[in-house]
Amino acid sequence: MKIPRDLSGKNLVEVLCRTWSYRVVHQRGSHVVLETDEPSRQRIAVPAHQHLYIRTLSAILTCSRKS
Repeated sequence: MKIPRDLSGKNLVEVLCRTWSYRVVHQRGSHVVLETDEPSRQRIAVPAHQHLYIRTLSAILTCSRKS
């Protein structure tokens, strides 16, 4: 899968909530914490930055697909 280069943290949160049934638990500083219960409980912290680094985005997507 080709990773987009101009994705913001806010956009990533919207995509994860819409596509993989994550929900926003809380935000502390510049990080938004998402949680899902399907198929098992998992939490992910997403930096709410204007532009995400490619390696950060890749790690978040890899972690979110393991659930």
